[in-house]
Amino acid sequence: MVRRKHNNNQVQKLTDNQVVISSLLSRARLSWRLGESYSGKRNIYEALGYPPDRELDFTWYWNRYQRQDMASAVIDRPVDKTWDGKLGLVEVGNKLTKSESVLGIAWQELSATLKIKKYLSRIDKLAGIGRYGLLLFGFNDIKKSEDFINPVGENQKLKLLYIKPIDEGSVKIEEWESNTSNERYGQPKVYSIMIGIGGNEETGSSQSIQVHHSRILHITSGSLVSDVYGKPRMKPIANRLLDLEKLLGGDAEMFWRGARPGYSAISKDDYEMSESDREDLYKELDMYEHDLRRVITGQGFEMKALATQISDPEGHITVQVQAISAQTGIPIRVLLGSEKGELSSDQDKVQWLSLIKTRMEEYAEPEILRPFIDKCMKHGILPKVDKYIVLWEDLFSPSEKEKVDIGKARATSLKVYSDSSFAADVLPPKLAYKYLLGLSEEEAEEIFQMAEEEMANEEEQGRKLEEEVNRELAIRERETNRTRSGTETAATTRQNGSVQIRE
Repeated sequence: MVRRKHNNNQVQKLTDNQVVISSLLSRARLSWRLGESYSGKRNIYEALGYPPDRELDFTWYWNRYQRQDMASAVIDRPVDKTWDGKLGLVEVGNKLTKSESVLGIAWQELSATLKIKKYLSRIDKLAGIGRYGLLLFGFNDIKKSEDFINPVGENQKLKLLYIKPIDEGSVKIEEWESNTSNERYGQPKVYSIMIGIGGNEETGSSQSIQVHHSRILHITSGSLVSDVYGKPRMKPIANRLLDLEKLLGGDAEMFWRGARPGYSAISKDDYEMSESDREDLYKELDMYEHDLRRVITGQGFEMKALATQISDPEGHITVQVQAISAQTGIPIRVLLGSEKGELSSDQDKVQWLSLIKTRMEEYAEPEILRPFIDKCMKHGILPKVDKYIVLWEDLFSPSEKEKVDIGKARATSLKVYSDSSFAADVLPPKLAYKYLLGLSEEEAEEIFQMAEEEMANEEEQGRKLEEEVNRELAIRERETNRTRSGTETAATTRQNGSVQIRE
């Protein structure tokens, strides 16, 4: 018998694989037993019609997203709000404005050419529907489909022709990185991707390509233990989505069947219904039920209307929506599509915008946007800088209507403050600007500086006006003195002339 020798790397690899397989099997057993109670004698999930965990695959989530309104809202609402508005970049330490930033200008040009933000929003949704999503980089070094398997050079300068979001259902991981000394150990090395070509999902053709990981941005969400497989965003609310479907569909069916009363056919005492009469009655009832006729004709029996049985499902539906809102963090008003206008409370708005801001800073930027930008810098698509800042849309900036309302409120407060004789003694103007008008210290200081400049300008204007008046008075005084001097000279001359005549 020949004994096989194993090196340390092979033994370590075998041990690691055994640990992973054991962990996966343990979790699978736990997921299969979800809903069981009384030592397995009762399965709540099975009794309530909830699918077992092993059936919640990408196809299940994809169909829910495509067909169910609430499932689509849970995915779309946060993503749409996250990527809504302007998105810019600027280098750290650059004294130039955003419009003059080299990186910012290049980003705007690339974003406008390839519609980057639209595709990043789509991959965000796909990464949440399944366990992951892929963003395929279409570099200009690809001449034929077989070239996708080739790795991209470490610092190879390329041109980005397109980017393509790929869902989990179109991907199979063909090869994993098994080298324990590689920084990508345990991550996908080669993907097999089905690419749709023309048409739609039903009529278009598809092509399978082998793609190296260097041409892919692998995006997950919600995972605690894996960088490859995330947690679908609908998984924690899968049961609630099913319950909501039952309630909404059951409500419509209940109204269809119960809004119009049912009827019982009571034959008369001396009447015996023949088989043909019975068939005619059934035809009449079928037309009444399915053709929405309002008349039933017949003879020898009396039709008696039954009481309608309709129940309001609103309370039951509200409970399900509240549970979905509690898990996702999306306010109920936003889930139901009434996040705008008077139907949205200030508390809902602040909660919603805080959720989106956190999502921007802790998921969208570090998991999607920055890896995309860094890859573009790496291959010369964007100018390479040491550090940069992502400029998201200011979510909490007031709307035009809110600005008008704030202006009115401040004007009222300022009038009340200025009309009070002792207000300035109790609350100095700077504090009044801060606490009554809600201005920041910088804004209050700006007002004081403008007021001081205005006072200085008024003093300067007053000084100039005073100088002008004094100058005018001096001129008039000189003219008066000159006139008076001329009059006195003339009088003296006349007086001297009369004296000479008398002599």
